[in-house]
Amino acid sequence: MVPRPLVLVLSLLALACADDPISPESWMHELYGARPQTLLRDVVIPGTHDAATYGISASSDVAKGQPFIYNLAKPVVAGWSLTQHRTTAEQLRDGIRYLDLRVTEHRGELVIVHGMISVSLLEVLQEVEDFCAAQPEEIVILDFQEMPGKAHRESFNASLQKVLGARLVPDSFAADSVTFGQLWDAGKSVICLLKDGKLADAQPHFWKRSRQFTHTWANATDLERLRGRLEEDLAERDRDRFLCSFLTFTPEVETIIQKGLMSGEDLQQLSSPLVDKPGLWIPDWLDRGLPVNIVAADFYDTTDLVSACLAANLRLLEE
Repeated sequence: MVPRPLVLVLSLLALACADDPISPESWMHELYGARPQTLLRDVVIPGTHDAATYGISASSDVAKGQPFIYNLAKPVVAGWSLTQHRTTAEQLRDGIRYLDLRVTEHRGELVIVHGMISVSLLEVLQEVEDFCAAQPEEIVILDFQEMPGKAHRESFNASLQKVLGARLVPDSFAADSVTFGQLWDAGKSVICLLKDGKLADAQPHFWKRSRQFTHTWANATDLERLRGRLEEDLAERDRDRFLCSFLTFTPEVETIIQKGLMSGEDLQQLSSPLVDKPGLWIPDWLDRGLPVNIVAADFYDTTDLVSACLAANLRLLEE
C-alpha cells in the first residue's frame, strides 16, 4: 500500500506525465465519466472568490454605497477590489467550476461589483453558456452572494433564463444526493445559488443557499487564523450540503489604509503567502479525513489551486 504522504506526489506526477493527461477544461468528464454515481458533494472543486472582478481598473466607477473617499483614491481602491486577472471563460477553461459573484445595477445595466464596477452580468453569463455548450458534462456552480435591488430582481432572473435557462439545475435536485449521472441524464449543468427570498422561492431554477450550501469565511489576514477557521468548519461539515472553503485573506479598512495608502501595496501582495497553500493544505486535510469540497481562492492563476484539486480527486478515486 502506498503511504498517504506520497499519494499527492504520485497524483501530481500522473497529471504531468501521463500520455493522455487530464485536461483542466474537461476534468469532470475525464475523471468521473465512468463513475456517474459520484456525489458532487464528495468532489474537490476549485473555485474563485469574486470571480468576475477582472474588469476593475483605476478608471472604473466606484459602486453605490461605498465611502466617498473611494472616488479620491481610485487606483488604491482598484488594487484592493481586483481579485482575479483572468476572464470567466479563461477560468472555466483552466478548471475552475465554482464562481462567486456579486451583482448590482449601474447606469441601467446589471454588472459585477466588488467595491468598484467590473464587467456586465450578461458578459459573464454568456461566457458560462459558451463553455457549457463546448463542455456539456462539466458542472458549473454560480453563487450569487450579492444581488441587485428589488426593482432589478426580475431583470436579473430574465437574464439568467435567457442565457442559461435550459442548463439551470432545478432545486428538485439536492446537495445531499445529486450525482454527475443525474445531471448528465437531465442535460443540466449550471447550479445557481441565491440567498433565501421571494425570487428564490418563486423560481425553481434557483437553489436556496441556506438549504444547500455552507461557506467558511475566516475574515483573517494571517495564516494561522485562516487555516484554523477553515479546518474547524471542515471538521464540523454537514455532509448534506456543499461547503466552500474560502482560502483567502480578508483585509480590514485599516489594512487597506496602512498597506494601500501608506505602502502602495495591493490585495495580490497581501495574498502572496497563500500561493502554495492549496497544494500543502488540501492533501493534509485529506490525510486527516477532513471532507474537502469546494476551495476558492483569489488570483487562482498564481496558485496551485487547480492542480491540487485535480490531484485530490485522483487520490480519492484511488482510495
